[in-house]
Amino acid sequence: MSDTLTRLRLWWQQLAAIMIKEGKQVTRDPSSWIIAVVLPLTFLFLFGFGISLDTTVVKIAMVREDGGRDALAFAAALTNSRWFLVVPATDRRSAERLLQDQGVKAVVIIPAEFGRRLNAQNTTAQVQVLVDGAEPNAANYVHGYVEAIWNGFLAARGREQGSALAPPVSLEVRYWYNANAVSRWFLIPGSMTVIMTLLGTLLTSLVIAREYERGTLEALYATPLTRGQILIGKTLPYFLLAMVSMLVCVLTALLL
Repeated sequence: MSDTLTRLRLWWQQLAAIMIKEGKQVTRDPSSWIIAVVLPLTFLFLFGFGISLDTTVVKIAMVREDGGRDALAFAAALTNSRWFLVVPATDRRSAERLLQDQGVKAVVIIPAEFGRRLNAQNTTAQVQVLVDGAEPNAANYVHGYVEAIWNGFLAARGREQGSALAPPVSLEVRYWYNANAVSRWFLIPGSMTVIMTLLGTLLTSLVIAREYERGTLEALYATPLTRGQILIGKTLPYFLLAMVSMLVCVLTALLL
């Protein structure tokens, strides 16, 4: 029993010795601190401010081929929307040219027979929406809000004509934990996971690579240390350094 305790005590002493040695190496090597602190903060700022999925005001072109009252009302609903900046276009060709040149994100075309088909029975009024699919997030944004404006226009028109019916279901949507739907608030926590994964892999891989480059790996093999002691003793200090880096990233993320 005493021999087992002695061997166990010796095992922990050897492990502590290599951990202390690696800890001193970390404090003396500035590259470890650059990798552990500067690199994660750089990535964090890039992910936080360089990438944004938020779409506030989208620039769209509008072609109005119908000069009737209903077409004017729908065009006014688009123009007065806080989601769109409407650029009037003279014809479809000029509007499509704006879309191809990335001057606008979408084109809304109100055809010539819009008012007649809207007021006629057994017909459907059509509005054509051309969306730039190169940015899927903006495309979905435009599609959703044009459809919302169209539904609002139909509801207002029905109330004016006295034919509006109360909807059987009223939806009230609330965002929890991200009430403003800001993309940075979910990009930064996700990017922290990616950053720490890269950081942990990079730090621990550099440990053995540094020993191999300096020619001291063979000297470690000549010591009475086991492979487990070498692995744990070299990994644990950098794991603690990565946790410090994680804490710095969390504190920085709270300020972003």
